[in-house]
Amino acid sequence: MTAAASLAPPLPAPARYRAYGLRIASDIPLPELAATEPAGPAELAIRRCARLDLPPEAQQAAAWHRFAPEGAAFRWAGVGAFAVSASGARIDAAPAPGVGHGLVAFPLLGPVLAEALRRQGLLVLHASAVEIGGAGVALLADKGTGKSTAAAALLGRGARLLADDLTALRPGAWEIPPGFAQLKLSPGALAAQRPPGARTRRSVHAAIGKRRVLLPGLLAPRPVPVRRLYVLTRGDAAAPAIAPLPPEAALPALLRFVYASRFGRAAVDGAAAATLFRQATALAGRGLLRRLALPEGLDRLAALHAAITRDLAGDAP
Repeated sequence: MTAAASLAPPLPAPARYRAYGLRIASDIPLPELAATEPAGPAELAIRRCARLDLPPEAQQAAAWHRFAPEGAAFRWAGVGAFAVSASGARIDAAPAPGVGHGLVAFPLLGPVLAEALRRQGLLVLHASAVEIGGAGVALLADKGTGKSTAAAALLGRGARLLADDLTALRPGAWEIPPGFAQLKLSPGALAAQRPPGARTRRSVHAAIGKRRVLLPGLLAPRPVPVRRLYVLTRGDAAAPAIAPLPPEAALPALLRFVYASRFGRAAVDGAAAATLFRQATALAGRGLLRRLALPEGLDRLAALHAAITRDLAGDAP
């Protein structure tokens, strides 16, 4: 060892966070997540690296992904590459040159984290979720339907946030663990449904239209039992309308919004597909799915909290 090497400063310890019920240690700053003191070994380690060994086709595509029993890999041109271990306990991240942490966090805390959670045994949905009166309420919808905007409207009337865009459930207990205190909202939605105490973060890329909004103090403090799974649609009425989902439609609707479905059949195969199907079948069989038609117009979401509260009260004996 040379004298210069012996005097080299030690590498900083990874920051410690908690999200989705997991202790997380990360080399990449993630201010979206709740910082915490170490209290046992990390259950998910996020490690920054200079590069990942990916096949040539990955380098030529604007977006690329690969799923296999031994792990998953992703790459977005201009952002970086990511690898998820077989168990979901480790994520390696190789940001593209000159890319800041804020832009890296978009896929890292989205599809990459979703894959890690799935491999750790959670059922991951493309949904936002809130707590209303102790009940976990998930809002399932295609991109652009308004699930984040609907969540913001609910937060403005006393709900607490569980997750935005990426909702995870623990099979068996069927609880929704809190993710992190951030919503992504369009400028119009933010102006119309700004949650109390919201802090808007600066934009990290001109092509990203939604604003990242931190919500200190609005994240639910603990896991919440799921009571409703609402499939959002757009309606013609002036107020939100909730209707039962026929039992035969519940499982297909749920499978449609499983997060891995965004990547097609290649995302889960073999034993992984069988596990996911069993989880989705068990959840669909609990009779919690409803169809929720949102009215057109941001000003018409004021009645959403009352409509959901009435629907939840229908379970009372």
